[in-house]
Amino acid sequence: MIYLRKDRTLERIDKDCDKVTELAGFTHQLSSKTTNFKDIIGYYKNCKEAIPCGLTDCHKQHKKGFVIATSEGEVTNLGHVCGTKLTGIAFDSLAKQIERDVTEYEWRETLRDATSNALSWKKRCGDLLAAATPYNRTISQLKKPGKLPEIITQAISKIARNATGEIRQDQRKTDDEINAEREMNPGHPVSPYRSQVIGHLAGYSAWTDVSQLREILAIKVPDTLKRLTDANPDILDRKALKALIKAIGEIDTELNRAAGILDQCKSLVQPENLLQFLPLLKGDGLSTKLFRKICRDLPHTSA
Repeated sequence: MIYLRKDRTLERIDKDCDKVTELAGFTHQLSSKTTNFKDIIGYYKNCKEAIPCGLTDCHKQHKKGFVIATSEGEVTNLGHVCGTKLTGIAFDSLAKQIERDVTEYEWRETLRDATSNALSWKKRCGDLLAAATPYNRTISQLKKPGKLPEIITQAISKIARNATGEIRQDQRKTDDEINAEREMNPGHPVSPYRSQVIGHLAGYSAWTDVSQLREILAIKVPDTLKRLTDANPDILDRKALKALIKAIGEIDTELNRAAGILDQCKSLVQPENLLQFLPLLKGDGLSTKLFRKICRDLPHTSA
């Protein structure tokens, strides 16, 4: 990609870097001893193939560099090192300025391109929010004290913290198992219980992540989209431009993250998934009956 200065503005030429050799006055053989540097008039980067430096005493191949003009009317390309050798510290300042200008140019172009995606982003965000709202409500209700048997609420919270998905229950060891452990560890206390995996909870991360859905879909992404549609790429200052470009670059990531959390929510609240906790109630008839009813009455599931 080539960028050239014209009337104090940048112009992008969508050609590979070797096309700089087609510029008027271009030479491959510029002498660093006899030339009089005038100005940096262009910048190129992301070259498919490296091109040689235009100074006679260098010709080093590189894929990023500067286009310079001389007082004699000649034009060539060179890298930062040769430019500094040619003109001293002044080149460094000019180089940084054109690189900064190119970055801003690309940000403004990115902003213009992003505007065309605003409607599709808005629709996807709205669709996800509509789908997520009932699950957010359902899981928030399940997390309220007293809604589920306390032992089940504690178990789900522990599973979410440990991020294993394992549903565990303490089961009593047999006398033979206890005696065998005592023989293997004489003098050490032996627990009469062992932790046994009795199931695997799907969608366990939704227990803690569900709260992020509103932040992403009702606040963060809509705010970015409003800033995008209100923005004028030609007048935004560098600070505001940089911040908006960063936010726009995160939209797809945030929407994908929300979609992933929603999938976890759907898995979590399936009745057959939650009913795996029934053994923890240890045959308590009333608690079992109430828990079965809660699972059966869960909205927006396949129950």
